[in-house]
Parts: sequence; C-alpha cells; structure tokens
Amino acid sequence: MNILILCKANYCRSPVCEKILKSKLDDSFVVSSAGIIDFIRPSMHISSLNFLKSNAYEDLFHNPKKVTYEALNNADIIFCLDHEVAEHIRKNFYKFFTKIKMYNFLNSSISTVDPISFDDNDYIQIMENLEKCSNQISRWLFEKVKT
Repeated sequence: MNILILCKANYCRSPVCEKILKSKLDDSFVVSSAGIIDFIRPSMHISSLNFLKSNAYEDLFHNPKKVTYEALNNADIIFCLDHEVAEHIRKNFYKFFTKIKMYNFLNSSISTVDPISFDDNDYIQIMENLEKCSNQISRWLFEKVKT
C-alpha cells in the first residue's frame, strides 16, 4: 500500500508523520510525504527534527519536496494535514480527491494545524498530536489490510 502525506511545505508536519508511520508499519507499506508549495531547505524544521530525536525515531534525513502528479497517481491513500491542502488537491488535481483522508479523520478533535509560527510549547503539542494520529492510523491501516 502506497501512502502519501501532504502538508503545505513538507517542512514541519508531513515529514514527522512520514517518519513516525514508517517506524510503525512494515514493508508492505510505502510511506512518503510532500508539500503543495516549492520550499527549498536542506532538512525539516529544527523543532520537528528535535521532536523526532527526543522520541527515539530514526532515519531523520529529509529534503522538502513538492507533490507531483506521479506521486498522487501512485498513492493508494493521500493524507492531508489540513483543509487548505485538501482543497488545493481538489482544485488542482481533482482526479485524486477521492483518495484523500484528513490525517485526523479517526479523531477530528485532534488539531494538526501548521505550527510554523507557534511558540515551542504549542509546536510540541502539534507534534504530539501528529504522533497520536499516526498511532491511530497505523492501527487502522493494519486492520484495513487484514480485511
């Protein structure tokens, strides 16, 4: 199963979700992430990287990338981290809109908003929320594959 996780810049949230999901899923899942804008940086946001390090996640290498038609086409499921991203896909790549699920679809009370301008405590809270959603999604995916 090919899973694509999208956020705005592929800099703060989607790389974290990618790394967490990869650590929880087996080789029958291919997990990648991208953004809807071009954003050139040599890694992910330092607070995202520090969150992953502090929680013992490995494989922290990341280069932000913009989503491509090919990535959308190859994905079985596209997880969007906010409605702006989902709306962008709907408007610009309507063919793939039926593949979309919001990252917090299993518990919509969990906020997955972009933390780029948040203070350190609020930024970490969003990272913890992404980890909660990732845990729920990994269990959901294993159940989905069984059926």
